[in-house]
Amino acid sequence: QSTPPRGKSGSNGRYGVAGTRMKTMRIAAITIGQSPRTEITAPMREILRGASLEEYGLLDDATEADLARLGEAALNPDGDNVYVTRLRDGRSIKMVKRDIVAMLQQTLCTLKGSGFSSALILCQGEYYAAAVPGIRLLHPMELVRGVVDAFLPVGRLGVIVPIRAQEALKKREWEKERRELLITTGSPYGDPVFLDRAAESLRGRTDAVVLDCLGFTVAMRRRVANIVACPVFLPGT
Repeated sequence: QSTPPRGKSGSNGRYGVAGTRMKTMRIAAITIGQSPRTEITAPMREILRGASLEEYGLLDDATEADLARLGEAALNPDGDNVYVTRLRDGRSIKMVKRDIVAMLQQTLCTLKGSGFSSALILCQGEYYAAAVPGIRLLHPMELVRGVVDAFLPVGRLGVIVPIRAQEALKKREWEKERRELLITTGSPYGDPVFLDRAAESLRGRTDAVVLDCLGFTVAMRRRVANIVACPVFLPGT
């Protein structure tokens, strides 16, 4: 993949005590698909006020041939984890983790050279294998897992994943002693009726629900919450 495009900066700085110029923290927000993903980053900007969140996508410069190759690999993952993301034109694409890790590591190297010291991966996967010394890679999964585990150490947890191929993976990630786990599939990238059906399958059976994909939006959380009538956790908010 080629060098990622320049992100969109926020303010260049702000003033602290006695008018001292304070340097704005720059954070690279990296989608595994194509940027921008404003439906994900808009609520994050509210949380990260004072920081400059600049968006990049692993597939920003991908050709149709690149996309075809990546999609083909996801059809035969050979035991690798499969993730799904969205392109600018609204299409979704599945990719295997090893391809994501390779592109992410290259992107992190480029961002480090551009002066970034922190990056946020806009995906619920874990990409520690892509680590690059000198730039910290933040995983939303760590935060939402900590919040959910504290909120519901015991009880019935529902998890909605975007593709069926992730159900076994997410079972391992969310399993906890004395907590019952119910996993179902409802994509944020398809017909909303499928998300409704996933939520309806959990209604009356869970104490809380996690929408386990950064592609789910605040509006989708409200939609699911109205159906399941229990707390719904959305990564990134």
